[in-house]
Amino acid sequence: MTSNIDLVRKKLVVVGNGNVGKTSLLYAFKDNLFCQDYVPTLFEGNTHVIDVDNKRIELLLIDTAGQEEYA
Repeated sequence: MTSNIDLVRKKLVVVGNGNVGKTSLLYAFKDNLFCQDYVPTLFEGNTHVIDVDNKRIELLLIDTAGQEEYA
């Protein structure tokens, strides 16, 4: 198990216009699933751990709503 000292924490925020696939992109990255049906943003902040260049990185994945009524 990797200790907290070896764990790098970063935030990944996805922004963009509404109905372009931000939430679907995050689900595809995190769970290897892609939903083709449009569902307004339901993806809340989730963490996902990846290994890059022999480093363990914990990403806080943050989705944003792209519809103007949420801006």
